[in-house]
Amino acid sequence: KELPLETVKVLRERNYGVAEGMKMTELSKMAAQANSKVPEFVPDQAENLPQMQDRAKMFLKILFNKIVNKTETMG
Repeated sequence: KELPLETVKVLRERNYGVAEGMKMTELSKMAAQANSKVPEFVPDQAENLPQMQDRAKMFLKILFNKIVNKTETMG
């Protein structure tokens, strides 16, 4: 049986803001200039690591709720 494809906005790559699309070497240089290191470094308009982790947790809650609801309807 073919399952439908669902997209979930919370399940996406980390938003790197102004550094989006840069090579990791460029991002590392930006971080070093700010006396930081990747992944702790947060470029302008980017999300930080805890924000990304919160989205991942939200996705897991969505997924678990779908599984529980499906299991309950199956009896």
